[in-house]
Amino acid sequence: MHSLRCDATNAKIWHKRKLHVFEADSVYFIRWPADMGVEEPHRCFAESMFLGDLLVVNQGSGKATRSMILKQGKSCGLPMWPQALKDEAIPRTDGEEPSINIYNELMRQNVVHRLTGKKMKIHAYCQTTDAGTDQVGCKNLIAKEVACCLFVLHLTTNCFQHRGHLGYMRLLLMCEWCMRYLGAVINLYSSLAKIVNVWREIGEVVHNSAIAIFGPEFADRTTKKCPPKCVKHRWGSEFMTSAHLVKSEIDKVCKVFDVALKR
Repeated sequence: MHSLRCDATNAKIWHKRKLHVFEADSVYFIRWPADMGVEEPHRCFAESMFLGDLLVVNQGSGKATRSMILKQGKSCGLPMWPQALKDEAIPRTDGEEPSINIYNELMRQNVVHRLTGKKMKIHAYCQTTDAGTDQVGCKNLIAKEVACCLFVLHLTTNCFQHRGHLGYMRLLLMCEWCMRYLGAVINLYSSLAKIVNVWREIGEVVHNSAIAIFGPEFADRTTKKCPPKCVKHRWGSEFMTSAHLVKSEIDKVCKVFDVALKR
Protein backbone atom coordinates (compact mmCIF):
# COMPACT_ATOMS: atom_id res chain seq x y z
CA MET A 1 0.00 0.00 0.00
CA HIS A 2 1.39 3.36 -1.05
CA SER A 3 0.07 6.65 0.32
CA LEU A 4 0.94 9.43 -2.12
CA ARG A 5 0.80 13.10 -1.16
CA CYS A 6 1.72 15.68 -3.75
CA ASP A 7 0.97 19.24 -4.79
CA ALA A 8 2.55 22.32 -6.31
CA THR A 9 3.72 25.12 -4.04
CA ASN A 10 1.29 27.99 -3.55
CA ALA A 11 3.92 30.62 -4.41
CA LYS A 12 6.46 30.86 -7.22
CA ILE A 13 9.45 30.19 -4.99
CA TRP A 14 12.05 29.04 -7.54
CA HIS A 15 13.05 31.66 -10.12
CA LYS A 16 9.42 32.84 -10.26
CA ARG A 17 8.22 29.29 -10.89
CA LYS A 18 6.29 26.82 -8.78
CA LEU A 19 7.76 23.55 -7.52
CA HIS A 20 5.96 20.21 -7.29
CA VAL A 21 6.43 18.34 -4.01
CA PHE A 22 6.03 14.57 -3.62
CA GLU A 23 5.92 12.43 -0.47
CA ALA A 24 4.97 8.78 -0.08
CA ASP A 25 4.55 6.33 2.77
CA SER A 26 4.61 2.67 1.79
CA VAL A 27 3.53 -0.34 3.82
CA TYR A 28 4.53 -3.82 2.62
CA PHE A 29 2.74 -6.83 4.10
CA ILE A 30 5.37 -9.55 4.30
CA ARG A 31 3.34 -12.07 6.32
CA TRP A 32 -0.33 -12.78 6.70
CA PRO A 33 -1.48 -11.41 10.09
CA ALA A 34 -3.27 -14.66 10.97
CA ASP A 35 0.07 -16.52 10.79
CA MET A 36 1.70 -14.30 13.40
CA GLY A 37 -1.06 -13.98 15.97
CA VAL A 38 -2.57 -10.82 17.35
CA GLU A 39 0.31 -10.25 19.80
CA GLU A 40 2.87 -9.42 17.10
CA PRO A 41 1.07 -7.52 14.33
CA HIS A 42 4.07 -5.23 13.78
CA ARG A 43 6.08 -8.15 12.40
CA CYS A 44 3.60 -8.61 9.56
CA PHE A 45 4.59 -5.51 7.62
CA ALA A 46 7.46 -3.19 6.80
CA GLU A 47 7.07 0.57 6.39
CA SER A 48 9.13 3.02 4.33
CA MET A 49 8.93 6.74 3.64
CA PHE A 50 9.94 8.32 0.33
CA LEU A 51 10.62 11.95 -0.60
CA GLY A 52 10.79 12.64 -4.32
CA ASP A 53 12.95 15.21 -6.06
CA LEU A 54 11.50 18.70 -6.37
CA LEU A 55 10.39 19.41 -9.94
CA VAL A 56 9.63 22.71 -11.63
CA VAL A 57 5.99 23.04 -12.73
CA ASN A 58 6.07 23.88 -16.43
CA GLN A 59 2.43 23.08 -17.18
CA GLY A 60 -0.59 22.96 -14.90
CA SER A 61 -2.35 20.11 -16.70
CA GLY A 62 -3.34 16.68 -15.43
CA LYS A 63 -1.06 14.95 -17.95
CA ALA A 64 1.95 17.01 -16.85
CA THR A 65 1.17 16.36 -13.18
CA ARG A 66 0.98 12.60 -13.80
CA SER A 67 4.38 12.70 -15.52
CA MET A 68 5.91 14.59 -12.58
CA ILE A 69 4.51 12.08 -10.07
CA LEU A 70 6.00 9.19 -12.04
CA LYS A 71 9.40 10.94 -12.25
CA GLN A 72 9.39 11.77 -8.54
CA GLY A 73 8.37 8.25 -7.59
CA LYS A 74 11.12 6.83 -9.77
CA SER A 75 13.68 9.22 -8.24
CA CYS A 76 13.17 7.69 -4.79
CA GLY A 77 12.75 4.07 -5.87
CA LEU A 78 9.01 3.80 -5.26
CA PRO A 79 7.28 1.06 -7.31
CA MET A 80 4.71 2.84 -9.46
CA TRP A 81 1.57 1.51 -11.14
CA PRO A 82 2.89 1.28 -14.75
CA GLN A 83 5.40 -1.34 -13.61
CA ALA A 84 2.67 -3.22 -11.74
CA LEU A 85 0.54 -3.27 -14.89
CA LYS A 86 3.51 -4.50 -16.88
CA ASP A 87 4.24 -7.28 -14.38
CA GLU A 88 0.66 -8.54 -14.58
CA ALA A 89 0.54 -8.11 -18.39
CA ILE A 90 -2.59 -5.99 -18.11
CA PRO A 91 -3.70 -3.93 -21.14
CA ARG A 92 -3.82 -0.19 -20.56
CA THR A 93 -7.15 1.58 -20.71
CA ASP A 94 -6.07 5.21 -20.42
CA GLY A 95 -7.21 6.15 -23.91
CA GLU A 96 -10.32 8.15 -24.64
CA GLU A 97 -12.22 5.00 -25.58
CA PRO A 98 -10.95 1.75 -23.98
CA SER A 99 -10.46 -0.92 -26.59
CA ILE A 100 -11.48 -3.76 -24.24
CA ASN A 101 -14.43 -4.50 -22.00
CA ILE A 102 -13.31 -3.70 -18.46
CA TYR A 103 -15.73 -6.11 -16.75
CA ASN A 104 -14.76 -9.04 -18.99
CA GLU A 105 -11.06 -8.34 -18.45
CA LEU A 106 -11.45 -8.26 -14.66
CA MET A 107 -13.38 -11.55 -14.72
CA ARG A 108 -10.69 -13.11 -16.93
CA GLN A 109 -7.96 -12.16 -14.45
CA ASN A 110 -9.99 -13.58 -11.58
CA VAL A 111 -10.46 -16.91 -13.35
CA VAL A 112 -6.79 -17.14 -14.41
CA HIS A 113 -5.49 -16.59 -10.89
CA ARG A 114 -7.95 -19.09 -9.45
CA LEU A 115 -6.96 -21.79 -11.93
CA THR A 116 -3.21 -21.23 -11.73
CA GLY A 117 -3.11 -20.75 -7.97
CA LYS A 118 -0.75 -17.84 -8.44
CA LYS A 119 -0.34 -15.67 -5.37
CA MET A 120 -1.78 -12.24 -5.83
CA LYS A 121 0.44 -9.21 -5.32
CA ILE A 122 -1.91 -6.34 -4.68
CA HIS A 123 -0.76 -2.74 -5.13
CA ALA A 124 -2.95 -0.05 -3.53
CA TYR A 125 -2.21 3.62 -4.24
CA CYS A 126 -3.99 6.16 -2.05
CA GLN A 127 -3.52 9.61 -3.61
CA THR A 128 -4.15 12.62 -1.36
CA THR A 129 -4.12 16.03 -3.05
CA ASP A 130 -6.14 19.20 -3.27
CA ALA A 131 -9.06 19.65 -5.67
CA GLY A 132 -7.20 21.78 -8.22
CA THR A 133 -7.79 21.13 -11.90
CA ASP A 134 -4.27 19.76 -12.40
CA GLN A 135 -4.56 17.21 -9.58
CA VAL A 136 -8.12 16.22 -10.48
CA GLY A 137 -7.07 15.67 -14.08
CA CYS A 138 -4.11 13.58 -12.92
CA LYS A 139 -6.31 11.42 -10.69
CA ASN A 140 -8.74 10.81 -13.54
CA LEU A 141 -5.94 9.72 -15.87
CA ILE A 142 -4.53 7.27 -13.33
CA ALA A 143 -8.01 5.85 -12.63
CA LYS A 144 -8.49 5.13 -16.34
CA GLU A 145 -5.02 3.66 -16.61
CA VAL A 146 -5.54 1.02 -13.91
CA ALA A 147 -9.24 0.38 -14.53
CA CYS A 148 -8.63 -3.04 -16.07
CA CYS A 149 -6.25 -4.38 -13.42
CA LEU A 150 -7.81 -6.44 -10.65
CA PHE A 151 -4.71 -6.16 -8.46
CA VAL A 152 -3.90 -2.44 -8.73
CA LEU A 153 -6.20 -0.22 -6.70
CA HIS A 154 -6.29 3.56 -7.03
CA LEU A 155 -7.94 5.35 -4.10
CA THR A 156 -8.26 9.11 -3.94
CA THR A 157 -9.18 11.64 -1.28
CA ASN A 158 -8.97 15.39 -0.90
CA CYS A 159 -6.54 16.84 1.62
CA PHE A 160 -8.22 17.54 4.97
CA GLN A 161 -6.03 20.61 5.49
CA HIS A 162 -7.36 22.08 2.26
CA ARG A 163 -10.88 21.17 3.33
CA GLY A 164 -10.35 23.12 6.53
CA HIS A 165 -9.28 26.19 4.55
CA LEU A 166 -12.30 25.85 2.24
CA GLY A 167 -14.58 25.62 5.26
CA TYR A 168 -12.93 28.72 6.71
CA MET A 169 -13.52 30.54 3.43
CA ARG A 170 -17.24 29.79 3.72
CA LEU A 171 -17.22 31.24 7.22
CA LEU A 172 -15.56 34.40 5.91
CA LEU A 173 -18.24 34.76 3.26
CA MET A 174 -20.91 34.30 5.92
CA CYS A 175 -19.26 36.98 8.09
CA GLU A 176 -19.23 39.41 5.17
CA TRP A 177 -22.90 38.67 4.48
CA CYS A 178 -23.76 39.36 8.14
CA MET A 179 -21.79 42.61 8.05
CA ARG A 180 -23.64 43.75 4.94
CA TYR A 181 -26.93 42.83 6.56
CA LEU A 182 -26.00 45.05 9.51
CA GLY A 183 -25.11 47.90 7.15
CA ALA A 184 -21.32 47.58 7.03
CA VAL A 185 -20.43 47.15 3.35
CA ILE A 186 -16.87 45.84 3.53
CA ASN A 187 -14.85 42.96 2.11
CA LEU A 188 -13.38 41.52 5.28
CA TYR A 189 -10.57 39.38 3.88
CA SER A 190 -9.32 41.86 1.26
CA SER A 191 -9.46 44.68 3.81
CA LEU A 192 -7.36 42.69 6.28
CA ALA A 193 -4.89 41.86 3.53
CA LYS A 194 -4.52 45.56 2.61
CA ILE A 195 -4.02 46.56 6.25
CA VAL A 196 -1.28 43.95 6.72
CA ASN A 197 0.47 44.80 3.45
CA VAL A 198 0.55 48.52 4.27
CA TRP A 199 1.64 47.80 7.85
CA ARG A 200 4.53 45.63 6.71
CA GLU A 201 5.56 48.13 4.05
CA ILE A 202 5.80 51.13 6.43
CA GLY A 203 6.37 49.17 9.62
CA GLU A 204 9.14 51.43 10.89
CA VAL A 205 7.03 54.56 10.36
CA VAL A 206 4.09 52.95 12.18
CA HIS A 207 6.28 51.98 15.12
CA ASN A 208 7.86 55.42 15.41
CA SER A 209 4.40 57.04 15.23
CA ALA A 210 3.15 54.76 18.00
CA ILE A 211 6.10 55.77 20.19
CA ALA A 212 5.46 59.45 19.56
CA ILE A 213 1.72 59.25 20.33
CA PHE A 214 1.30 56.59 23.05
CA GLY A 215 4.82 55.97 24.30
CA PRO A 216 7.38 53.16 23.95
CA GLU A 217 5.52 50.70 26.18
CA PHE A 218 2.44 50.67 23.94
CA ALA A 219 4.58 50.63 20.78
CA ASP A 220 6.66 47.66 21.91
CA ARG A 221 3.52 45.77 22.88
CA THR A 222 1.52 46.57 19.75
CA THR A 223 3.48 47.75 16.71
CA LYS A 224 6.95 46.29 17.22
CA LYS A 225 5.91 43.16 15.32
CA CYS A 226 3.84 43.30 12.15
CA PRO A 227 0.80 41.00 11.93
CA PRO A 228 1.14 37.82 9.85
CA LYS A 229 0.06 37.96 6.22
CA CYS A 230 -3.26 36.80 4.86
CA VAL A 231 -2.29 34.14 2.32
CA LYS A 232 -4.58 33.58 -0.63
CA HIS A 233 -6.10 30.06 -0.70
CA ARG A 234 -4.82 29.54 2.85
CA TRP A 235 -7.90 31.20 4.25
CA GLY A 236 -7.22 30.05 7.81
CA SER A 237 -4.28 32.45 7.94
CA GLU A 238 -6.86 35.22 8.49
CA PHE A 239 -7.38 33.99 12.06
CA MET A 240 -3.84 34.90 13.14
CA THR A 241 -4.12 38.28 11.44
CA SER A 242 -7.40 39.09 13.15
CA ALA A 243 -6.11 37.86 16.52
CA HIS A 244 -3.10 40.18 16.23
CA LEU A 245 -5.32 43.17 15.41
CA VAL A 246 -7.81 42.43 18.19
CA LYS A 247 -4.99 42.38 20.75
CA SER A 248 -3.57 45.64 19.39
CA GLU A 249 -6.24 48.04 20.75
CA ILE A 250 -7.88 48.95 17.46
CA ASP A 251 -8.83 52.52 18.37
CA LYS A 252 -5.25 53.47 19.17
CA VAL A 253 -3.88 51.62 16.13
CA CYS A 254 -6.24 53.62 13.89
CA LYS A 255 -4.85 56.88 15.32
CA VAL A 256 -1.31 55.62 14.76
CA PHE A 257 -2.06 54.75 11.14
CA ASP A 258 -3.73 58.10 10.58
CA VAL A 259 -0.51 59.83 11.60
CA ALA A 260 1.82 57.37 9.84
CA LEU A 261 0.04 57.60 6.49
CA LYS A 262 0.24 61.41 6.49
CA ARG A 263 4.03 61.39 6.86
